[in-house]
Amino acid sequence: MNIANNSNICSKFTRVLLCICMMLGSTLAFAAKQKQAVQKASTHTLYLKYHFDIEKRNPTLFLVPSLYTIAKGNRHYFGEIYGTIHNDTLGKSHINDLLKVSTIGSNSKTMPVMLGYINPKLYNKTIFGDKILSPFHRSNQKLYKFRHGMTINNIYTLYIRPRTRNTQLVSGSAQIDARTGKIIKCSLHGEYDMLDYDVKCEMNTNDNTPKTCHAKSTFVFLGNKITTRFDAQYGDEVIDLPQKTTRLEQMAVVRPDTLTSEEQQMYNERWARKDSVQPSDTTQNSNNKKLQKRIWNIFDNYLIGSIRARGKHSEVKLSPLIDITQFSYSNSRGLSYKIKLSARHYFDENRAIMFTPRLGYNFKLNRLFTQVPLRWQIHSRHNQWLQLKYESGNRISHSSVLDDIQEEQGDSIDYSDMNLQYFYDHSTSFEANTNIGKCIVLNVGLVYHRRVSANKSLMAALGKETEYKTFAPSVTLQFDPLPRGPVLTINYERSIKDVLKSNTEYERWEGDISYNKMLNAGRQYNLRLGGGLYTNRSSNHFVYYQHFRDNYLNDSWNDDWTGRFQLVSSQWYNASDYYIKANAAYESPLMLAAWMPLVGKYMETERLYLNMLRIQHTRFYTEIGYGFTTRFVSIGLFAGMLNGSINEVGAKFELELFRKW
Repeated sequence: MNIANNSNICSKFTRVLLCICMMLGSTLAFAAKQKQAVQKASTHTLYLKYHFDIEKRNPTLFLVPSLYTIAKGNRHYFGEIYGTIHNDTLGKSHINDLLKVSTIGSNSKTMPVMLGYINPKLYNKTIFGDKILSPFHRSNQKLYKFRHGMTINNIYTLYIRPRTRNTQLVSGSAQIDARTGKIIKCSLHGEYDMLDYDVKCEMNTNDNTPKTCHAKSTFVFLGNKITTRFDAQYGDEVIDLPQKTTRLEQMAVVRPDTLTSEEQQMYNERWARKDSVQPSDTTQNSNNKKLQKRIWNIFDNYLIGSIRARGKHSEVKLSPLIDITQFSYSNSRGLSYKIKLSARHYFDENRAIMFTPRLGYNFKLNRLFTQVPLRWQIHSRHNQWLQLKYESGNRISHSSVLDDIQEEQGDSIDYSDMNLQYFYDHSTSFEANTNIGKCIVLNVGLVYHRRVSANKSLMAALGKETEYKTFAPSVTLQFDPLPRGPVLTINYERSIKDVLKSNTEYERWEGDISYNKMLNAGRQYNLRLGGGLYTNRSSNHFVYYQHFRDNYLNDSWNDDWTGRFQLVSSQWYNASDYYIKANAAYESPLMLAAWMPLVGKYMETERLYLNMLRIQHTRFYTEIGYGFTTRFVSIGLFAGMLNGSINEVGAKFELELFRKW
């Protein structure tokens, strides 16, 4: 009897498992068919209604980007947006606001990160932009557990649960058409970047975009607690807005539903406060209120808020002047802070002019770094552009400068602590770039370097040059013969004396081959091998390479993905006639710590590093490292080994708190 019962149980279990596999297989097959459809651009109209309910609040809310607009005043806010949403061929979404009405006083966007949750891409590898691995994509299937629910009228319910608790995974359910595998409705829950979110959407029948989407979130930070509700409805035809009417009257025309009595009351109170005139207010009180409002607008728009402006063909964005995410620290570079500006004007889809300067200050060197590129994009499809670029602040050094002075002056004075070996590099370059065929990129340019001594007065007193100038044409060829294959780069640069007072001559060659491979489930690896040498130099004081140099203005943690050394001394970059380097890095959202209890749920990305270097004055130097990114911080731990023994151990960290907001 027991054997028969066990047999029946096993048979039932087998049938359920087979049913789940068949149903899930149909959904994955449908997702595969939609791959080309997903890559097609589409545009829809968007009506969005949102609510902010502040349950707990204290002054620390001013520290959160985009939430300082609701850090004081009311505890309930409400607003509406009408516009269009464009899904490009890269899977990214762009919202164009045609009309906005809100009870929030500031013009700044409040919690724009929530806009990413109202347009899920269920059939992509990632659901919300480049984050959250989709359970409906075949490559992520092994990260989830599935359970089959009831089937009614050829529509079955699939329950989803992640195999481990992690910020890159979701749980929930989906209603799926058993005949086609198409998702009809879905409900997803997860936690990512300080937000505990729930997303419910109903999909369109004719494409892969949502018809309606409702996203709720809870944000908790240092005693603050805010709940949000975003309700989006999508359409196909843009409704013409009536002219010579108020924004409220225009919104009433495009609004698909009616407002609740509570929402209407919030609008009435907001506009009543705005239009009311208090007769008891004295002129002095009125002036004080205007001054306070002006000070708040300055604080809002210039210090803790990004400056953004967008026209029909232009856009400008300046990062906040006070932004904790722009701080970074590493052993070799110390503490740094950066700000950046981006200004673009598009003449048409192929031609544009771009101005993207960056400024950074290094507290270890007490030095300001600047990088000011101005690019004219002639034809984007053929990768044709001209660029004028200025850089300053880079400190370079070479021990031969100090050695020559010490040898000439004798041992009576110790010059080692007088910074005579340090020079500050100011460079100006002009480049022209174009594709040649389908697999070759040609870049030709001119670069002018002016290297100024950090101790000009003493260098002049010792009868040494205080400035070294070089003028050099350069040619760079990039070969990319295979789609998504390795990329080979060859660079040649030769300085010409007496041009623009150039007093240094050299000839330099560099080569670099890199390969980046995207794997399933958000994993990827990067391999890079490169080298360079000088075949002629009139001075031993300066060595400068394009692919092996210090960088104090890296954009973010992701810049090091190209294979930078974290612990190499800055003097090593300018100390050898040649270099050979190899870099390897592997990245995964679910690697080691992600599977550990307690800490695994906070992991977003983990990385392993292996870097090797050979220069003229040392044996092979090896650097190994492990790094991870959480909602709070990115941390990297590195160990450098020279001549078979550990030479140095160090760390690098950058604040990630609200970086994606």
